[in-house]
Amino acid sequence: MTTLDARLRHLLARAREQAGIEGTALAERVGWQPGPQTEPPEGPVEGTVEVLVSGGDRRWLDDVPDVTVHTFQPDLQLYAVRVPVARLEELAAHESVRRVESSRPLFPELNISRRDVRAAVQAPNGSGPLKGEGTIVAIIDSGIDYTHPAFRHPGGSSRILHLWDQSAAATPGGSVPYGVEYAKEDLDKALGDPRPTDIVPHEDTAGGHGTHVAGIAAGDDTQLGGVYQGIAPHADLIVVALAGEPGGTLGRSTQLVAAVDYAVRRAEGRPVAVNLSLGMNGGGHSGESLVERALDAYARRPGVVIVKSAGNERERRTHAGGTLGQGEVVALDLVVPPGDVEDDLVEVWFDGEDRISVAVTPPSGSQSAFTGPGEQQTFTTRRGDRVTIDSEFDASASGDTATTVIISGPAGQGAEPGVWRLLLRGGPVRLGRYDAWIERAPRGEGGQSRFSAASADPARTVTAPGTARRLVTVGSYATRPADWSLGHGALSSFSSLGPTRLGEPKPDLTAPGETIASARCAGSALPPQPDLLHTLMAGTSMAAPHVCGAAALVMAARAMSGLGQLTGEQTGQLLRRAARPVAAQEQDAPVRARDVAGALGGAEGRQGVSGGAGGQGASGGAHGPELPEVAGGAASGHAWGAGKLDVARAVESAATAVFPRVVNPRAEGATLVWETDADCSWRVRCHTVPARLAIGKHVAERAGTGFGREHRADLSGLPPGRYHCEILVTDRSGLWTRDDNGGPGHVVPVEGAKAAPVPAEDDFQRVKGVGPKISALLHQAGITTFEQLRALSVEELAAILHSAGIGAERLAKQDWIGQAAALAAEERRAVPERHTFTLTVTADSGTREVLNCEIRHHQTDDVSRVRGWDAERLLAFIGERARLRSR
Repeated sequence: MTTLDARLRHLLARAREQAGIEGTALAERVGWQPGPQTEPPEGPVEGTVEVLVSGGDRRWLDDVPDVTVHTFQPDLQLYAVRVPVARLEELAAHESVRRVESSRPLFPELNISRRDVRAAVQAPNGSGPLKGEGTIVAIIDSGIDYTHPAFRHPGGSSRILHLWDQSAAATPGGSVPYGVEYAKEDLDKALGDPRPTDIVPHEDTAGGHGTHVAGIAAGDDTQLGGVYQGIAPHADLIVVALAGEPGGTLGRSTQLVAAVDYAVRRAEGRPVAVNLSLGMNGGGHSGESLVERALDAYARRPGVVIVKSAGNERERRTHAGGTLGQGEVVALDLVVPPGDVEDDLVEVWFDGEDRISVAVTPPSGSQSAFTGPGEQQTFTTRRGDRVTIDSEFDASASGDTATTVIISGPAGQGAEPGVWRLLLRGGPVRLGRYDAWIERAPRGEGGQSRFSAASADPARTVTAPGTARRLVTVGSYATRPADWSLGHGALSSFSSLGPTRLGEPKPDLTAPGETIASARCAGSALPPQPDLLHTLMAGTSMAAPHVCGAAALVMAARAMSGLGQLTGEQTGQLLRRAARPVAAQEQDAPVRARDVAGALGGAEGRQGVSGGAGGQGASGGAHGPELPEVAGGAASGHAWGAGKLDVARAVESAATAVFPRVVNPRAEGATLVWETDADCSWRVRCHTVPARLAIGKHVAERAGTGFGREHRADLSGLPPGRYHCEILVTDRSGLWTRDDNGGPGHVVPVEGAKAAPVPAEDDFQRVKGVGPKISALLHQAGITTFEQLRALSVEELAAILHSAGIGAERLAKQDWIGQAAALAAEERRAVPERHTFTLTVTADSGTREVLNCEIRHHQTDDVSRVRGWDAERLLAFIGERARLRSR
C-alpha cells in the first residue's frame, strides 16, 4: 500500500509542473487553500490541503511542522488535518504514518410518505404518540433555515441545540476547528429579534437541501396544521452546515468526519441519529476508505446510528464492471461532453491476486502503454491533456489493487471532449472481476463524463460512504412519482443499486424519496409547493431522513422500555427485520442477468418534480443470516434491500428486543472459545490481516451446528499464522451480534506461525512514579510495552488510569509518556530490528536486459513489482518496510 493516495501524488506532480494548482479543478476537489510558502520548499507548491491521516501513533504530529488537526478518531488513530502541500511527502515518509487520503468532494443526494411508512406509533409506556422524545437527530447537510416554524417549539424557541456553520468566517477562540458554532441560546436570541440573521448570520443555500431533509426527519408541522409532519417531530436537533459550493459540492470527506465527530460529542451520551444525504463515487465501494472506516467506528458506539442515502447513480452511467480472462482485453468508453471543465477521475478496482493492466486512448491520438499493478505512468496527449495512470497494490489496506486514471486538461480548460477509451488487459487472474467508477464532479451545464451505454453497468452504484458495513443505507421508492407510469410504490428509477464491490448486500432497505413535500427555506430557489413554507424534492436524499427519523423513534422506544442503548448496527438490524416485503406488482428487476449470477456465486438529491461478488472470501452477507429474501430474488434484493421501511413494526420490536452477547472470548491454543448469554448458533470468519477482516473479507470460516451457550471454533487445520477472528452469533429468534474485538478481531495463533513474535512485556516500574498497581492496570488494558505506552495521548492514558484516581494533570507533570518514549528508544537501540527481503529479477537471456523485478518483504509479505532495473524504487521499498528513512 502506498502511503499517499493517487490524487495527492497527482496533485504534487501537477503543482510542480505548472507552478502551483490555483485555479485548477483539482484544487477544489482536495480542499486546497492559498497559503505562505513552506520552508524548505521542494518546488512551487504553496498552500494547504485537507487530508485524512491514519497513523500507528502520534509521533508524526511532533515531527511534521505546520499541520493543523481538526478531528481525532482514537479508535482508529485517524486524524482529519490541514497540511501544507510542501509537507505532504514529508508527512507520508514518516515511519508512524500508514495512510494519507485526500479530501474528496461530496454531493447532495410528507403527508403521503408518513402514512406509507406507518410513522404514527404509540409510545411503549402508554403515554401517547411516540415522537422521538429524548433523542437527537443530527443533520449534516447544506445548512438549515433555523427560523422555519418546523424547527421551533410552540413558544417560538429553537429546537436546535447546536449549529456548526463550517463555511462561516472563524472568530478567534472559537469552539470549533473552523467556521462558527451557534448554541441554542444564540438561536433563541436571534429568533426573538425582528432581524434574526443579523444576530445569527446563517442561512441555508438557495437549494434548501438541508432544510428539506431536516423537515422529513424531524420537522414539527403542528403550528402549520400538522399535514407535513416529520417522522420524529419531538427530537432535538444538531445541525452541521458543510462548507460546500452552492449548486456544486456539499463539503468534502474530511469535513464530514469532523461533522460526525462533532454531532456525537455534542450529543453528550444521548441517543443520536445522524443523517447523511450526500455521497461520492471515489473509493473501492466496500468500506475500505478512511472516511468509511471512521464512520463505521462511530456507528459501533451505543446510541449512535448513521443513516446514509444510497445515491442517485443508477441512470448516471458512472460504473462499469465485469470479468476478463488471461490475455483478454476489455474496452470501456468514457464519454467526455463539451463544456466539461472538471478533471476526470476513474478508479478501476480488482482482486489483489489478479494482474490487470490499464491503457488509455484519447479521442484524438494514439494508445498509451499499458500500466500494470504497482506501476505508474504520466503522458501528455497531442491536444495537451495530461494523463496519469497510477496503480496501487493493497489500496486502502484492502488487499486489492486500485488503478486510478486522472485526465487533466490544460489550466482553466477541461479534457478534450469525445470518447476516451480505457483498455483493461488480463494477465494471470484468479477472479478476473473488475469494477470502475467515475468520481463524481459538479454536473453543470456541460454535464459530467460518463461511460457509454454499452460500457456502463447500473449495479454496484451505491455511493460512498454508504458501502460501510455499519451504516444504514437507504434506497428510494415512489409515493408521489414524478413519472406516474412507474406507479405508486415502485422503485425510483434513479435509486442506486447494490451490492458492494465485495458482494455484500446494500442498500439496507428503501423509503419514500419521490416526490416528498417538506420544509422550504426562506429565499429558496424552488417553487412553493403546496404552500410558501413547503416544497417538493425527489432523491434518495429524501428517503434517508425517513429512516433517520425512524431510528430516533426506535431509540426513544428503547429508552422508554428501560433497555440499554442500541448500536447503529443493532438499530439497522431491527429496521431491516421490520421492513415490509415488496409486492410482486412493484417489482423492478434492473440488475443485469450477468450481474445477478455474479452476486449469487453525492447529495443524492434531485430537486423538484421537473427537474458478482468479486472479493476475496466475500461469501455470505455483511448483516448476518437474518436478511430476508424479497420477492424477485437476488436482483431485487440489490435494489430494495430488505424491503420497505415500516416504522411501527420496528418500534414494536425495539421495545422488547434483547440481542445475544458474546462472553469471554479467548484463544486456547489454536481454538477460539467463548460463551453466549442465550442459546445461539455461530459462525467465525478470520483473516491474517485485521484491516481486511474489518471490511468483510476472510480467508477461512468455521460454523457451529445447532444452538448452545458454550462454543469452540477449531482453527488448527489452517496454515500456520496469526488469525484475526470475527464471531457472529444468532439466537433462536434470529437476532444476531457480531463481535470483532472492536475492530482488530480476536487473535488465534496457529502453530508454526511465521508472524513476528509477541514482544516481551516491559518493566513499567522503570518509569518514575509507576508502581505495581499502575503497572497492573496498564496490563489489564492491553498495554504491555514502552512502545504501546508512548503511543497513547495524555487523555487516553488518563481514561485507563481513572479508577486509580490519576488525572491528566498529574500525567502531564510527571511525563510518563515521555519517559516511556525514551525507554522505548533505548530498547530499539539495544535490539536493532532485522528485516529480510527476497529480490527476483527477470532478464532477457539474449540481451541480458533486466525486464522487471519483484521484491518481497518477509515480515509483512508485502510485494513490489517494477519494470526494468529501478534501484531507486527498490531501495525506497526497503527503506519504507524496514523503517530506515532518514529523520
